[in-house]
Amino acid sequence: YIAALGMPISGWIMSTAAGHSPNWFFLMTLKAPGIDQNRQLTRIASDIHHIGAFIIATLIIIHIGAALKHHFINKDNVYIKMLPRFVARKMR
Repeated sequence: YIAALGMPISGWIMSTAAGHSPNWFFLMTLKAPGIDQNRQLTRIASDIHHIGAFIIATLIIIHIGAALKHHFINKDNVYIKMLPRFVARKMR
């Protein structure tokens, strides 16, 4: 959850500190409140943003690997529990 919340917040701070405030569907500019242009803050927010991206990508890969392990090695059909009920009934 920390990475999922930290990614957009650090990206917002990073772009505002770099002087590139993001637009919300080209309707309005959304500057992060209290953030002025600052190179050091841009680098720190960028590092946090990239670390968060790495963490999220790693967790996705681990999750996919665990699902494949359950399916091919354990053969316990745990993936059926993840499907909607009407689809799972047809597969049983």
